[in-house]
Amino acid sequence: MNSAVNQQSTNSLLYYFIGLAVVALLTGIISQVLLISLAQEAVYRLRLRLSQGILSSPLRHLEELGASRLLATLTEDVRTLSNTIFLIPFLCIDIAIIAGCLIYLGWLSSVVFLIVIVFLGTAIASTQLMLTQARKFLSLAREEEDKLFKHFRALPKELKNLNSTHYAVKHFYQTNCKLVRRHLAIII
Repeated sequence: MNSAVNQQSTNSLLYYFIGLAVVALLTGIISQVLLISLAQEAVYRLRLRLSQGILSSPLRHLEELGASRLLATLTEDVRTLSNTIFLIPFLCIDIAIIAGCLIYLGWLSSVVFLIVIVFLGTAIASTQLMLTQARKFLSLAREEEDKLFKHFRALPKELKNLNSTHYAVKHFYQTNCKLVRRHLAIII
């Protein structure tokens, strides 16, 4: 770097730097626009496939699932998947950086490389155990959320009977919302 700075004038290096900064900015904007477009297309296709699957399912199966579960799938699950699409490029970049660092570390010292691999294996295994537990709580939260959607759909009918069931309805919603919050809080 020092020899490059000494051999060329500072002005030409400044122009190269400005040029690279503009290219980085433009490619960042283009990649974000393409990523948003890709995510929207994926969400559209997913919703279309889900809708077609619902329409082609037997009525008995749909009744067993319930409208609240279908509504939760079409709203919450699709939103979660669309948010996940934005993480894929960053995940690929992170994997490439980790692989490059591991290769370089292996080239420098095989002993340190093996220690890091053992540490990574232990970290990944313990993370998987925690994720398994988190999936259980997510499942419980999902069941409670399905119940909540079911009762949200029934809310207009229950409001008509407000005089007789107001306290019971309010108590149920508070209890159900607390259960969803508790299951999700355990994960976080």
